[in-house]
Amino acid sequence: MHDLGDMLVAAGFSAPVMDMEVLAIEYAAGGRLLDDLRASGQTNARVDRRRGLSGRRTLGDALSQFRSAPLRATFEVVYGHGWKRPAADRSVKTVRVFKRLP
Repeated sequence: MHDLGDMLVAAGFSAPVMDMEVLAIEYAAGGRLLDDLRASGQTNARVDRRRGLSGRRTLGDALSQFRSAPLRATFEVVYGHGWKRPAADRSVKTVRVFKRLP
């Protein structure tokens, strides 16, 4: 969370506020979890990644047991916001008058 707040400050935001919560979701079967992860775009983006989980030969029966077994997934969700002033309008001129007080 601290790194995300630091990134907001580096992007020009002030007074960043960060919060987080932990969500636990119970799945009747592991296959439903895999479907949700794929639908939400949770994939490995590396170019040199392996193109499957580990292959059917590697996991054998373990994958089929995983797909039908109940499963609990826990996600940490981080929220953050900060304030940023709008860009100054260069066409508006500000006049300041300084007076010397007696």
